[in-house]
Parts: sequence; C-alpha cells; structure tokens
Amino acid sequence: MDRKCRILLVLPLAIGSALASAQQEKASEPPWADRGFADFPIDAAESVNGSQATQFFVRASGSNFVPRDSTATFSYSGGGCLQRDSNVGDSWFTYDVQIPDGAVIDFLRVYYYDNNATYDINSELWAFDGAGGTTLIAEADSSGTLGYSSTGSDFFSHTVDTLSESLVVVASIQGGVGDSLEICGIRLRYQLP
Repeated sequence: MDRKCRILLVLPLAIGSALASAQQEKASEPPWADRGFADFPIDAAESVNGSQATQFFVRASGSNFVPRDSTATFSYSGGGCLQRDSNVGDSWFTYDVQIPDGAVIDFLRVYYYDNNATYDINSELWAFDGAGGTTLIAEADSSGTLGYSSTGSDFFSHTVDTLSESLVVVASIQGGVGDSLEICGIRLRYQLP
C-alpha cells in the first residue's frame, strides 16, 4: 500500500477520534454552560429510587398553552406570558406534555406574573386514561407574590406510561383579567434511570 493510501485511511480515524473527544467534553458540561449562566437554577432532589439517574427538563412558555374553552378570550403579553382578556369562557388553559415512556417525573414548577391580591395561578399535572379516568399527579400555585416569580410543587414520583395515559398540565388564571395575572410557563423535571 502506498503512502497516499495510508494517509487517506488514517485521516478519517483521526478526525473521528477528535470529534468524539470534543463531543464527550461538551457532554460533561452543564447544558447552560454555553449560554453564559454562572448559576442556573436547578430543582434539587435525590436520585430516583436511590440509584444514579440523568435529569432532564421539559419547559414550555405560557404562550404554548391553549384555552380549554373555545369562547375564552386571551392574549400574549410578551415574554411568553399569557393573560385572560375577559371573564368570557372558563379560566383553564392546557399544555400537552411529551416525555419518554418509563421516565420518572418528580417536580413541577410554574412561572407567572402575579400583581393581583385576589386571584392566583393554579397549575396541575394530570394523567388522562382516555376512558374518562383522571389522576391529579402534582400541583404548583402562585400565592400573590408581587411581580414575576415561580413556585414549585412538592417532590413526587410518577412513572410515565405512554400506553395507558396522556399527560397534561392544566393552568387556571382564575378570575384574573388583564395583565395583573399571567401564566408565563411551566417546567417539569424528569429522570431516566
């Protein structure tokens, strides 16, 4: 085999090795490292069933929620937040959750703007079985904190079963109308053992 042929055979191996090394180094960095965040907020908890697990997050802005009642009037106030424009229709909005089968969800966080002393944002994670059965898994509600804030549920453990359930986050803007009460998003933490 001549020298040119040997170089051409070795070159792809060297490039592949360098790419694998770079990917491994990148995988060991936190996912927010390239965004300039020095201290990204993580909801701390122990591992699933005492074993080591990899944590993932599903995050959706309020603008991804859809009204449960077609007569509800709403608008997007900026920054991904959603507000009700009138008391027409009910106050519930839904977000369809897509998480891999077998994953264990253990935390729900709701992001909101609350400048309303009377009403709050209620968010709930539900499982629907398609035959009328429902299970409330977790709940996280605002509590009148002025301005932009977030609150989390208690820690829980729910194993995703895509064969027998669909998961939905349902959020209510209660009786609040206008920009004094807005849902700005949710985040679900899940782990793959």
